[in-house]
Amino acid sequence: MSRSRETLILTSLLLGITGCSDSPTEVVVPAPPVRAATGQATSINATFATLNATVYPKGEWTTYFFELGTTTSYGTRTSMSYAGGGTDPVPVTEWVSGLIPGTLYHFRVVAVIPAPDTIPGGDRTFRTIVTAPLATLGRVRVTSTTSIVLEGSVNPMALPTWYLFEYGVTSSYGQSTSPQDAGSGMMPVSVSAPIGNLIPLGSYHWRLVAVNSGGTAATPDSTFSMPVDLEFPLAVGTIWTYRFTEALNFFSAGIQKSYKGVHVWEIVSVSHGPNSTVYSVNDSQTDTAHNIMPQGPDVITSRVTPFTIVEIQDSLALNFPEGSSAFVHTLSRFVQPGGDTLSTTQGNGSSDEILRCVRGIGVIDYTVVQRGNNPSSTVMTLLSFSKP
Repeated sequence: MSRSRETLILTSLLLGITGCSDSPTEVVVPAPPVRAATGQATSINATFATLNATVYPKGEWTTYFFELGTTTSYGTRTSMSYAGGGTDPVPVTEWVSGLIPGTLYHFRVVAVIPAPDTIPGGDRTFRTIVTAPLATLGRVRVTSTTSIVLEGSVNPMALPTWYLFEYGVTSSYGQSTSPQDAGSGMMPVSVSAPIGNLIPLGSYHWRLVAVNSGGTAATPDSTFSMPVDLEFPLAVGTIWTYRFTEALNFFSAGIQKSYKGVHVWEIVSVSHGPNSTVYSVNDSQTDTAHNIMPQGPDVITSRVTPFTIVEIQDSLALNFPEGSSAFVHTLSRFVQPGGDTLSTTQGNGSSDEILRCVRGIGVIDYTVVQRGNNPSSTVMTLLSFSKP
């Protein structure tokens, strides 16, 4: 017996109407009309999908639901929804979640018409996908001049996932933290790992790697540099070296000049008073001066200029022999990323000089505001720092 029709066999004795006959007669009775047709699943992800179907009310008030499971016994059904009582086909959808990645699912739509009668649609299948995790870099949190905490986030994409941080002096890394569990959720989780035994002022590459059965995710390469401990008081023999990485432009005798160079500061004596400490410093300078207006030849100058650093409570003042300027700022234990703005005091000479610690791995933004309000600035990068 076919699915498209129902056959009824009748044996009749049609006396006085059709004549006598002892042969059976077939009467074809049409099957009930289609009331539910299961469609394809769409928007399939690791843990969710959209089920599609068409319901045919045929002028009768009709409701429907979907059945879902890993076999044709299904086992799960959605809540009842209304398809109305019109005569036109009604496309219906249902978003389902909480699925298992990489799993084959069966589903079908079931129409419910008055009586109540349930008319199921045909069985369909789909397979949820398996997705690699998502990894995002966070910040580098400095805890000392030789140790840090690397931070980031990992989305396991509903699969058991582990992660680690790779780091090293080149983009080939060479070192890594131990693998850690990131769980199996569908939301990003914060991850971190402490690292020690690093080199003060050393530059490092790093990235975050996350792995699950769907694949491996690695963030783009990033870099960080270790800070230097600038905690005072300092001893005789302390040396730190700066390089002007951008030009310091200024006017002198009607000529606009640009300076680039390296400065080595060495503490040669320390004098402790009741309320302050005075450090005598020799500034060994190798500068290249370039005349911008008017154009002129570069001049390389090497010299040693003494000056003093006065420490009063939590502030420093840098005083040069010309008495032209002074720098005052609140001390930070480490030169780190962040941004401390350093205030100034008015000097008696021709310029006010502002020292702003960008707290960016030994980067100092050095600004000179000259008489006549002609500003000039440079960036000084800390190259080395050592205590005796």
